[in-house]
Amino acid sequence: MKYIVAIFFFLLPFHAFLVTFLKCKIGLNTNFLRFWKEIFLLSFFIYTIFYVLKRYKYKLSKIYENNYILWTITTFSLISLFFIFFPFNFFDYWWALQKGENGFLVITKEFLSSDNMKAAFLGFKYDVFFLLAIIIWFYLPVFRKNISLYLASVFSAIFIILIIFIPVYFSWYILEFYSFFGYSTEVSTYKANTCLAYSQNVEWGHNRFQATFWGPIRFSVFLVVFYLLYIAFIFQKNIKNLKLKYLLIIFPSILFFIALFSAYTKTAILWFFVWASVFAYLVYRVKFSKTISKTYLTFAWILASIPIITLLYIKRDLFLHLWAIINRFENLKISFEMLGYNMFGHWLGIAGPASQVGNLINYDAPEQSIYFSGKIHKFLPENWYVQILLEQWILWFSFFIWIILMLWVYLYRIVKNRRDYLSIWFFSAFIALIFMANFTHSFEESATSYLFFLLIWAYLWGKIIRSK
Repeated sequence: MKYIVAIFFFLLPFHAFLVTFLKCKIGLNTNFLRFWKEIFLLSFFIYTIFYVLKRYKYKLSKIYENNYILWTITTFSLISLFFIFFPFNFFDYWWALQKGENGFLVITKEFLSSDNMKAAFLGFKYDVFFLLAIIIWFYLPVFRKNISLYLASVFSAIFIILIIFIPVYFSWYILEFYSFFGYSTEVSTYKANTCLAYSQNVEWGHNRFQATFWGPIRFSVFLVVFYLLYIAFIFQKNIKNLKLKYLLIIFPSILFFIALFSAYTKTAILWFFVWASVFAYLVYRVKFSKTISKTYLTFAWILASIPIITLLYIKRDLFLHLWAIINRFENLKISFEMLGYNMFGHWLGIAGPASQVGNLINYDAPEQSIYFSGKIHKFLPENWYVQILLEQWILWFSFFIWIILMLWVYLYRIVKNRRDYLSIWFFSAFIALIFMANFTHSFEESATSYLFFLLIWAYLWGKIIRSK
């Protein structure tokens, strides 16, 4: 079983590339196949349920005893499941009644006959499935005993991706290479269930590096989260050959900075700096507080920042596109208008990545323009928390925030207790991910959310719940 899991870890960063190749080059129907990773997680989740019930002799009280995170995750998941089958809101019902029709039947019929059901299930996948990964790894020992193998699988996948796709990116044959594997030659497209564009562009037609991912933002978020895991992993290993150790750090770091810069993603670069600063501060504070001076640490941080800041300044026109910043504020404005329109949640898939396949009901009512206009049809608030708030109301949104806060507290406690590189990495990476969620849909990429939360819970097991 451990090798099956290792293959899962290795293949996940190649998901978008493989599905595009199978669908758009070979011509296979991937409508079901593209959910292979969710099927994998769901299979292990079902197995986990029976494993845990049998282990605790079907006593739910014992399973949930003193396990507040499990309580909260279960509650949030069940609420989200309810919002899949909540295909109408009070205003929809009222509007149908004004037309002299049965509100419930009209709304339900319209909902089930459109793509909204697909969007709702996709919304559930995005909002909940990475939390299922938590529950799976909470209990199954096969995961906890083989973390090093799984990390090696992820690092191997990343290294292969960078080694192959960075030269392709800087060559003259980037279009030909991607086209050979079935990618669309239409640049910067965001169409559901179609072939991926070979590139997303910024001003003056500069290609943004996306490697094997759906787009540059997803790729850069993944890269930021797992780069420092790799660095912490190397630091943690007892490698006596210093030349080899430095080589294992310097060469991948060069590839990382080239890839991150070439993705032209402001959010990822900003939060890499934040993450690196938190990581360096915690290493200094909890591990080397008596051997490294603050002056030395500050000097090292400035020295490392100067070339990066200089490069960003030289290429500032590619990073500081004003229209993107204005669009983010416009999205927040629309989000609050939507929230004011329906405080009880619009249902899953109404905002965020899942909304790209939706087909919202439209009665051509001017009063509903905020909610039902074509602009809201595919609405990306570029803020994960706003997305949860719009879909599931403020009370259920609070459950999600409570999960995040509990994770924050537990991870920081482990940093203070263990004082090792991996615990520092988990905490600082978690901070980076949840703060990036304020500016982009950082949890939407399966390779990031699934793998990161699988690793968190394999690492935290035994520190949050006690053995029974």
